[in-house]
Amino acid sequence: MQRKARFIAQVMRERLDVGEIDDIGDAAVSYDEVKALATGDPRVLEKAQADADLTRLERLERAHYRGQETLARAAYAADANVASNTAESEAVAQAIRQRVDTRGEAFSMSVSGRSYTSRPDAGQALKSLLQPELDYLDATSRPRPHRVVGQLGGFDLTAHSFPAGDKVYLELTLDAVPRGSTSLTRDELRDANPTGLITRLENKLTGLERLGEQITADTERQLAEAQRARAQQSKPFPQADQLLQVRAHVEQLQRELQELADPAAQAAASAADSPGHPAARTSDQHSSDTASAGDSGRTATARLQGSTEADHAVRAAARAFRPDPAARSSANGDVRGPGAPNVVPTSPVAPARSDRGAEQQP
Repeated sequence: MQRKARFIAQVMRERLDVGEIDDIGDAAVSYDEVKALATGDPRVLEKAQADADLTRLERLERAHYRGQETLARAAYAADANVASNTAESEAVAQAIRQRVDTRGEAFSMSVSGRSYTSRPDAGQALKSLLQPELDYLDATSRPRPHRVVGQLGGFDLTAHSFPAGDKVYLELTLDAVPRGSTSLTRDELRDANPTGLITRLENKLTGLERLGEQITADTERQLAEAQRARAQQSKPFPQADQLLQVRAHVEQLQRELQELADPAAQAAASAADSPGHPAARTSDQHSSDTASAGDSGRTATARLQGSTEADHAVRAAARAFRPDPAARSSANGDVRGPGAPNVVPTSPVAPARSDRGAEQQP
């Protein structure tokens, strides 16, 4: 039940992005307590509770270090934003110095090399220049490169048309002006008021001071965020001492429970060694059978060696009493003349045979 509870608790987390299972939930801890109560030893229940505390503290420790990693990434991102804002703030200051005032009656703009002092005329000229290009493009067309179409407030005005999805867009940009771009679709350009189109471009110039203030405020916020993240990142785990104490307590209880289980195993082993125990009688009988088998083997070996020595003695005696062929011929009166073949009749000698059925030899 304890293993099932761990499995169910981990599956119900519905986490598919992890490849290991480590924590257990409250249900598993309650089953540990049930198991502890069944044993009747209060230390088992105490260890179950200590395991639950250890699991909780280890979970908090992992969350703390994950938070430390998040703080490190936040500090890094804040530093990058501060660097980007610093560069953009310098660009804003440079654009303010370069800007030419076009407010009110001071308005002046050139479109395709022709100068205009009227916003409606400048806007209409800009629409007439760019609308045919957008009407020519469709969703499969290639983007048109940036090109200079006029000047406003001391900055070049560039146009860039491109398809995106099922629409065609126009991007007008005042070069060297931070965030100095404005985008329109083909239909928006066709329906745009000429004066309103020029006003949208002028707002990019008149809003440089406000943009500089926004960048400065964001830079200060990013610096504070980086400082806060580094301050939090330097803090250790607040419950580190408690975690060490609980871990040591769990290890101590584990050793005590293991030592409690060892004497029972020793008692079982001592009972098995006693003479009246069935296992002991079986062991004695096995030893006796082994000794008897050893004696029988040694007796058989001695008998085999004695039989071999007797066979050798019989063969030696047979060779010693075998008569010479020439002497046997004389005794039998077998006289042959010169040139007669000397054929000595012999009779086979029965081979010696040992009492134990040894190997025969002629």
